[in-house]
Amino acid sequence: MTELTLIIATTTKSPSLEIQDMSVIDEKDVLEIVETVWMTVLELPIDISYDSSLSMAESLGAEIKITGAWTGTVAVKASRVFLEYAASVMFSCLQSEVNDSDCADTLTELTNMLGGTVKCLLPEICDLSLPSITSETIAEDDVNWIVFSCMDNLVSVCVSDSADVCQEAA
Repeated sequence: MTELTLIIATTTKSPSLEIQDMSVIDEKDVLEIVETVWMTVLELPIDISYDSSLSMAESLGAEIKITGAWTGTVAVKASRVFLEYAASVMFSCLQSEVNDSDCADTLTELTNMLGGTVKCLLPEICDLSLPSITSETIAEDDVNWIVFSCMDNLVSVCVSDSADVCQEAA
């Protein structure tokens, strides 16, 4: 399992003293964040995926930017089938009633929740952008993405201190 480590450094200066506060968000933190959001919002278990037979052929991606004391990106990509089910849960409707807009709203809301939770672990002087839909595709073998399985569908999450890392893989 690849470890995704983000090192966040903030500096407080006094006339004669420099203090550096180091915090780390590792893969375990990302796993806990994703599991918590999925169970809280969707009441669905989600696990790391090692099944290469699952596909993200028809999928949608979203990202949210964090700026301030730490600058980075939280990006999410999910299969259309998963998003239809998640939208039906979030909007209390039948899966057959879900449209493209509902899928996009569901993905951006999940991305916003993940980004907000990551932000809570960062220095206080950080801002969160609005989530946006991305049109790029994920290189499934990229180490910056953590691939999950939920209901036999793939969901990938990237948390990076470089916006380029999530976009290059996306």
